[in-house]
Amino acid sequence: MITRTSMASATLRPVEHAPTIAADAGFDGPASVRSMRVLRVLIAYALGTILRENGLGEMTTI
Repeated sequence: MITRTSMASATLRPVEHAPTIAADAGFDGPASVRSMRVLRVLIAYALGTILRENGLGEMTTI
């Protein structure tokens, strides 16, 4: 699980624009929230795949 968040303004800017982009794409309030959740899942899946392919997918505890 990736839990570290970035607080850089460049990182937060797309997050701030996401609801507006979803509304412009035709999603209303609840559908907009659902679309953001789906997007979050897809991004997590893509990151997990990249980490696994590079041998970083298995986290070991010390």
